[in-house]
Amino acid sequence: MLKKTSSNGKIFKIGKHYHVVYFFPDGSGITSEDAGHKHPVKPDKTGKVIVQKVMDHDHDIEEIELIEKKEKVLTDSQIVSQAHTKYKTAKDISSDATTDGEKSEEFYIGNQWSAADRSSLKLQKRACLTINEIKPKCDMLSGHQRQNRTDISMLPTEGGDEEAADIINVRIKNICQQNNYDHKETRTFDDMVRVGLGCMRVEIVASKTDVGEVSVSNKYWKNCGFGTHMEMDGRDSEYAYIEENLSMGKLIELYPEKAEEIEKDYAIVKERKKEALRKNDRYTGNGEQLSLYVTDTDSDLVDISKKEYKVIEVQSKVYKRTPILFNARDNFYFNAAGMSDSDINKALKIEELKKIIDVRYHIQITVFAGNVLLSDEKSLFSEINIVPFYANKVGDYWWGKIHEAKDPQIELNKRHSQIIDIINKMCTYGFGFSSEAFETIKDYNDFVLNHNSPGFIAKFAAGFKEHMYEFQGVKYPSEVVASSQLSSEKINTIMNIYPEMLGGSGGAESGIAMAHKQRQGLVGNEYLFDNLSLSKRRVALLIVEAIQIVDSPEKLLRIAENNQNSMLSDNQGRDLYPKFTPEEAIQAGKVFGLISSQNLPLIQQQMEKAEGQISIELKPLFDQIQQMADKIQREKL
Repeated sequence: MLKKTSSNGKIFKIGKHYHVVYFFPDGSGITSEDAGHKHPVKPDKTGKVIVQKVMDHDHDIEEIELIEKKEKVLTDSQIVSQAHTKYKTAKDISSDATTDGEKSEEFYIGNQWSAADRSSLKLQKRACLTINEIKPKCDMLSGHQRQNRTDISMLPTEGGDEEAADIINVRIKNICQQNNYDHKETRTFDDMVRVGLGCMRVEIVASKTDVGEVSVSNKYWKNCGFGTHMEMDGRDSEYAYIEENLSMGKLIELYPEKAEEIEKDYAIVKERKKEALRKNDRYTGNGEQLSLYVTDTDSDLVDISKKEYKVIEVQSKVYKRTPILFNARDNFYFNAAGMSDSDINKALKIEELKKIIDVRYHIQITVFAGNVLLSDEKSLFSEINIVPFYANKVGDYWWGKIHEAKDPQIELNKRHSQIIDIINKMCTYGFGFSSEAFETIKDYNDFVLNHNSPGFIAKFAAGFKEHMYEFQGVKYPSEVVASSQLSSEKINTIMNIYPEMLGGSGGAESGIAMAHKQRQGLVGNEYLFDNLSLSKRRVALLIVEAIQIVDSPEKLLRIAENNQNSMLSDNQGRDLYPKFTPEEAIQAGKVFGLISSQNLPLIQQQMEKAEGQISIELKPLFDQIQQMADKIQREKL
């Protein structure tokens, strides 16, 4: 225990001063050393604890005054400005990775030619083929993930946690089924493989039947961003954002109390863009947007043509430093928040006391659209509930499997297109003849129409060979084929995905041998599944935290029982919530005080009439006894 002494008047050679008092577990204590002395603290003959007299003076004991420090209150515009700065910073640090991810996504869906190359080949009337070897390789990894999905489960850490872990696991399974978690995890994994980043979010949403329900969702990777972090699951990120486009009408419906501010903000942005159109020749008005500013927010957050707002949610860690005074030997810990610096400094003069700084944070969620603050609230979660899934990450740059395969894929497309051009130019097989080779024009037309048909018959004039010549085409160069095959093999090597992993085989081969080759091929891609598991564990912890927020013990038990269609059992098969027999219920009712010596004979008489069963009259009482027993068991778990 910590207290302080009163401040005495000025004493000769000492001066006005006071002390901080530390009490030991036995009730005695010691003061801090001030003005060159300190006082023992002991109980007197009456048992009252007093400060012993030293240097001809003593002190009274008082409580330490703890003054709560007021936090600085920010205006709405300041809050929006801070959130917007974090949003722009997160966008800027990942801009290169985002640009690369967009290209990777285009390559996956088959848009692998640049617009300039397409136009050039079209003008030359040359082929522009896309032989997409990237997509089946990414799909193979996705297929492997689908075939090897694992359920989220919590493991007990101590000897008495088995039952609680079983109940939590049943609830997690229930949440995953409600949210189609397996499909959302696969979509996240697919984003992770293609572009290098996938995102999932755990949140608590309102429901019709309960106060809140746990929601797990996959978020489009381009709509999420994170502050600088080193951990692959993003747990050390100081802030994160998620964005979505909403029409102005829907935005007002969701935030009716902000309707006037939204309409005013929209009018300002619209007018500023009109000014830019008049004053800046570079602004064409056909979708191009300049970097304008309306107070703190970029104009690209408002789409005038679509009348849409970009609604941005920024989650930030807000830190609080709390000094803790402690003495581990006495198992003494004192929260010194609100304690004056003078009192803390005096307390540290007591040899037994040490100080540490307890740094904790909560998550603040700020939602804004344009320059309008929509909400600014403390999160229900203790951590940021947006979780990144990375394939590869170095610093602020991340990338997926397609990243390294782009150049070989471009080369492969060009080689195949070149092959078609070469074939078209080299396959010059044909006939040359004069009109005298045929007897009539009809014979000529029949020959032109049918000469490529099997078993055709043509009528020629006498001496037709003198009037006809057959042209032989040039042999197709095998080097072109080899070059094309080399590009394809390079893609396999770079992506570390080979035909054997896709289920192909070069000959008669057993299924066991093929499965062995597939496992061997996956070794170089194990990091993807390892990173998936790492971020998945963080999602699981968020789900468990959400369960603790929204679910009562009764709801957890009900869900667990309904899911198993029976009462819960421990790992030895014993029923955790056994149903009482009538005799056991009577004994429990005595313990709970629901059955007394006065009403016991009547209960026994009714039991005899019902031949040892629970009668209709006794059922409410016995149900109450069972509920009390179940409640006591839940508290034990």
